[in-house]
Amino acid sequence: MRVIAANAPRRYVSLAGRAGRQALLQLPPAAQQFLAPLPYAQPSQEYVAKVTGSMRQAAADMQRHREEQQQQPAADSGAAEERHSSAPGPAAAAASGGSTDGGACPYIGFNVSSNFLDAQCLWDSTMAHSIALQLTAGAAAPVATAAAAGSSTASSTAGNTASSTASSTCGSTVNGTSQQQQQQQQRPLMVHVCGKFHAEHHLGIPEHLALYAPSARVLVVTFVPADSMAMDRQQFEAAGLLGSADFVVLTDGRLPRSFASVHPV
Repeated sequence: MRVIAANAPRRYVSLAGRAGRQALLQLPPAAQQFLAPLPYAQPSQEYVAKVTGSMRQAAADMQRHREEQQQQPAADSGAAEERHSSAPGPAAAAASGGSTDGGACPYIGFNVSSNFLDAQCLWDSTMAHSIALQLTAGAAAPVATAAAAGSSTASSTAGNTASSTASSTCGSTVNGTSQQQQQQQQRPLMVHVCGKFHAEHHLGIPEHLALYAPSARVLVVTFVPADSMAMDRQQFEAAGLLGSADFVVLTDGRLPRSFASVHPV
């Protein structure tokens, strides 16, 4: 099985976050070859609402986190820091201009007033373009892709990870035999591993993939840590999971993980 790094180099994601997408046009061709074709598409209104809502929530979480720390007695400051060390999560770190886990995600000094959407869409579009290139190449062998910044931590962060699979489609009949059936075994299958924010509700990567490979079939599977493996529809909907993916896999939220989940489940 071939594995490719689908993400844009984090230095260019950081550049888009600091200076906006227009700054990418000044990069030499040798650098632009690692990115989706410029200019990449603007995000949908649904995605804009999702990102801005997430950033506002992250900022509020960080403010609450600071207030809780200030209320802790001096003698308990060490214990308080340990309890809250994983609470903010990557989105909160982005909102505060920080970084979380040594660079697994390219949040480099982003904040709510930065060009966060430009950086986010560069990330999404480049991953989608990498997938499309492999699909249109017609490679028969399965290919697994992972975001370059997080490929080495994909398994350890499965509690907050979504994977989207895509394959090319075609269909016609030749001499009474379905060409689609003939190519069913040969068409490329991509398994892309990414943070769930990039694929939930078929936004982000799936949006851009629809532009680069319109005939691709996409299936989104998201993994969510939960307190219980049993959940009725009302709980599922209250947790914001309804419609978030084609399949939602609940994992044991009591188990330790290296990436703090910000999902309400």
